[in-house]
Amino acid sequence: MAMGDSKRTLVIGVLRPGSQEPEVHAILNEPRHLERRRREGDTWGYYEAGPSGYDRYRRCTALAVPCQVMAPSRTPGKPRDRSKTDHRDVRKLVRLFRSGDLTPIAIPDEAGRDLLRCRGDVQEDRWRWRHQRGKFRARQGRIYRDGRNWTRRHWTWLQVQRLALPVLTRTSQEYLFSVE
Repeated sequence: MAMGDSKRTLVIGVLRPGSQEPEVHAILNEPRHLERRRREGDTWGYYEAGPSGYDRYRRCTALAVPCQVMAPSRTPGKPRDRSKTDHRDVRKLVRLFRSGDLTPIAIPDEAGRDLLRCRGDVQEDRWRWRHQRGKFRARQGRIYRDGRNWTRRHWTWLQVQRLALPVLTRTSQEYLFSVE
């Protein structure tokens, strides 16, 4: 069963044994409808990863429906095929899954996802602080010209800089502390 990406409904594709074409159905995006599908027979789910996260994966596995999430970057497709609809996507996914042309990805648990989010946030903050520090230095006419920024030599240069006013030196130290 492949799933489309709508908020209110799931577009599912069912490929029955011996059939070449998948049946495409739209069901409400609620656990009881997925549970009913599971009771009808041998059901497993898969879908392309997207911005909506892994809630469908967790919902399926909570209902004892085996589920895999496929990597969209590794899904074969024609370069000019930009027409994206749930029904077309489901039909394509069902065919590709049956032929073994889809690549599943590993799903991180919540703790792993939180760690990745935290790491991304820290990297963004560090980039922003470095940028702010560089702009502050440029406003003060202090530009490092002896190599690349944020090397050990640059760091040493930053730490020994003293500006005309104590408040500016303190501001510089605060920026440096933030990056550190």
